[in-house]
Amino acid sequence: SLASHLKLDKLIVLYDSNDISLDGPLDKSFSEDVKGRFEATGWQHILVKDGNDLEAISNAIEEAKKETGKPTIIEIKTIIGKGSYLEGTSKVHGKPLTEDDIKQLKYNLEESFTKKLLSKGYEPTFIYTEYYKHALEIIKNIPDDTDLVISVGGDGTFNEIVTGNLKRNHQLLLAHIPLGTTNDIGTMWGYGKNILNNLELLLDGEVKEMDIGCINEGYFVYVAGIGKFLDVPYITPKELKKKVGHFAYIIEGIKSFFHKTSLYDLTYKIGEDTYRGNYSFVIISNANRIAGINNFYKDIKLDDGKLEILFCSITKKIDLIKSLLILAAGDVTKVPGIYIHKTNEITIHFKKTPKKKWCVDGEQLDSNKKVYNIKIISNVKILMPKKNINNLFIHK
Repeated sequence: SLASHLKLDKLIVLYDSNDISLDGPLDKSFSEDVKGRFEATGWQHILVKDGNDLEAISNAIEEAKKETGKPTIIEIKTIIGKGSYLEGTSKVHGKPLTEDDIKQLKYNLEESFTKKLLSKGYEPTFIYTEYYKHALEIIKNIPDDTDLVISVGGDGTFNEIVTGNLKRNHQLLLAHIPLGTTNDIGTMWGYGKNILNNLELLLDGEVKEMDIGCINEGYFVYVAGIGKFLDVPYITPKELKKKVGHFAYIIEGIKSFFHKTSLYDLTYKIGEDTYRGNYSFVIISNANRIAGINNFYKDIKLDDGKLEILFCSITKKIDLIKSLLILAAGDVTKVPGIYIHKTNEITIHFKKTPKKKWCVDGEQLDSNKKVYNIKIISNVKILMPKKNINNLFIHK
């Protein structure tokens, strides 16, 4: 009641309404009208009937943001332990799922995927990664007559699939469905947050030929970088990401902000031109969304044969704050101390071998060297949703 009395309209509460308590069904001990209670104290109440409908939850949050003068509670109806053998029971409340339950969850997802894939003429086989870089081995051993390989996971998983595919004698048609925290690639391509809806978007999509970055012996789908903040994606603990999602990166980013900003003394060559300077970070990309920031660059095309190259010489904390605010407004070209180029190839020569490793699509590059040659590989075939194709590609 204090929140409504103070008109805290920036307060939005998500209430997990699963009708289960630790001791059993909630109706044995609770019959309160949640909607009536909160409306009586001056709150706005919004009901989401399906807790697995992430789009509906997102829409409810947007609706709550429009409310003026009232806090909002969003009641989200969920089924506790959905998909497991203990679905909808108090036995799954506060108790880890067994190995059999986890297998059952995977089976249910496979069953839903299989129905959709069979309806489009595909006979699917499901392979799960079991350790770091396992996807590289999987793609290497997939038969040449395979029609389509779909990776389901984060940006790093797709990087492994693309990297392994480029090393094959016979390259396969690839696709990607995002599953994880930030998912820059999936968001850029027009995916939403519901995995089954995303599969439908993919299967109704279009094959496009896009550019991929090559950095020495490795590859990147959308971004490679080194320096201040650029190690955050791969040093952020997995357990923290599981607990708080994207906020985990913000926590690590804040820690990095207060660390001393080191400068890299380096020379880089683009075409016949050579540049020399001291830089706090370098970002090389083929994307309009980086680190969760939409429209990082304006009017990016994924098939123009060019990479966007960014060198930053900012070191002072106050200047970093100013630059981040300008970035949030969506115009990196107006940040003082940032130098941008567009090219199909660049060679970077560090005076000393960097202590930090490059971040490549959210994962760390395995080796540290003084010299990096970075260039474009064109015409890599990817099946993707149609939603953002007209904005992202020159060749329609």
